Amino acid sequence: MSRLSVKHWGIAHPYGEAFDIEKGPPDTTNFCLDLRIDVQQPESEAVTNYQIFVCSPSGLAANFSDIADHIAIYGGGTRSYILGKGILILREYDIKLIEEAAINNIETLVTYAIDLS
Repeated sequence: MSRLSVKHWGIAHPYGEAFDIEKGPPDTTNFCLDLRIDVQQPESEAVTNYQIFVCSPSGLAANFSDIADHIAIYGGGTRSYILGKGILILREYDIKLIEEAAINNIETLVTYAIDLS
């Protein structure tokens, strides 16, 4: 099987105040963002669009209802809890760590991310 590659990635929607993806949010321990990752097979024109909510614990708590609603619609489940698909929780905002998590797990995004294709 050919190695998947990231065609594009970026923030689709920051919860709260907008911020630069490289610099991070004003409060690096209280954030939540909607990360989109477009993945492509080298021999194919088809692109798979994945979504992962990237949050700190306090950012997740502050945006729990919105995230739970979205995951229930696109990832299945209920609005009462989040089982884990489509979410990455970090203690503090670190763009290199977010990128590492996405790139190192590209082959398993189908398991951990929400497919929006």
